[in-house]
Amino acid sequence: MTFGKKQTILTPMIKSKLNSFIGKYNLGGFIEVAKLTTKDKVLSTNILSDDKSVMGIVQLRDFDLEDAEFGINETSKLKSLLGVLNEDITVDFAKVDGDSKSLKFSDKETDINYTLAELEVIPKVPNLKSVPAFELEIPLTKDFVSKFIRAKAALNEVDTFTVAVGPVMLLVELIGTVFACGPKATLIA
Repeated sequence: MTFGKKQTILTPMIKSKLNSFIGKYNLGGFIEVAKLTTKDKVLSTNILSDDKSVMGIVQLRDFDLEDAEFGINETSKLKSLLGVLNEDITVDFAKVDGDSKSLKFSDKETDINYTLAELEVIPKVPNLKSVPAFELEIPLTKDFVSKFIRAKAALNEVDTFTVAVGPVMLLVELIGTVFACGPKATLIA
């Protein structure tokens, strides 16, 4: 195997912005493996759970990193490593022969290296033949995701849920149990 010259580009960013994106595709540890793409200042990933029950697209706009594709094989490890850093970080994107090999995250005191997965080991997410018209868009705010994960953890024996929209809130029914996310969260068992 021959390696070319290593290239790096420093990009400053706010860690919480990156953590928010990771949390949205990771779904509380449900999705560990993902192919991430940066193009035209948009970080995105198409996700598919191991059991193929969850498929989605997560995007983060205004993400200033060079255009690239790279694999994350252990999202929980990446999240743990980022937890060591302060809020203001830089990302050093290391490439060999044009391929992304690692990410170096740094703050003023600490450097973290995360080795990227080869894209060949990341399962391909199939394209939908046609994208259905969406009747509901759920803003995955940090508050909503946190409350939903806590509600699901409180009812860990429940495997399926229903989503319904009320006049001022979103209702998520976990088989006989309702979790409402709006001005006031309600968990009814």
